Amino acid sequence: MADNCEIENCPFDQKEWGKLVQKIDDMAKDVVEIKVGVLAQNGRVRKLEQWRAYIIGIGAAISFLAYAILKGIWK
Repeated sequence: MADNCEIENCPFDQKEWGKLVQKIDDMAKDVVEIKVGVLAQNGRVRKLEQWRAYIIGIGAAISFLAYAILKGIWK
């Protein structure tokens, strides 16, 4: 459609078309930046979640050992 389009016979305004194409290109760049940022953030969140799970697991193990020791001593 745009190959045989000249100023006289174009069904659309070429300046407006160029603006739309530029907006689409800008949005595509923004989407790429957002995806990169989300991937980096997901990595940080995953590390925090793993750290939290380790702490909870260690706390549970210590609590169980303390319970077992105290229950054994008081019998």
